Amino acid sequence: MIEIKTFFLKYSLYFNKLRARIKKELEQLPKGVVRKRKIKRWYYYYLVYRKGNKVYTDYIGKKKPKKLMKQIKRRQALKRRLFEIEDNLYTLGVARRMPRGLGLRKRFEVFKRDNFTCQYCGRNVKKYKGSIND
Repeated sequence: MIEIKTFFLKYSLYFNKLRARIKKELEQLPKGVVRKRKIKRWYYYYLVYRKGNKVYTDYIGKKKPKKLMKQIKRRQALKRRLFEIEDNLYTLGVARRMPRGLGLRKRFEVFKRDNFTCQYCGRNVKKYKGSIND
């Protein structure tokens, strides 16, 4: 029979190695998403990604970038797997829980603070139909 300490040690080492391997692979894969735009009956493909606070758009070409799209899907799958590993490490008591994003309550408070105006595009919710003040 395996002792609890050796069990936790064995699996924490396993998950830490797996996490390191996934992070190393994530560094090599491209960040962002592929967007398709139609301009005068032609489709053009762009890679859209964020660097710091700015959003960049790189032109790819007219042909569908199948290899790049596979790499981006692989990156998304690895990110999901990384969240699962972090949850397992949290369960073992080795790591802290990773934040998954803003909750709705916090998001509402941020919009309320900014007077319901988007900080990226400047669009105000109160000016459009179906807003909360109608």
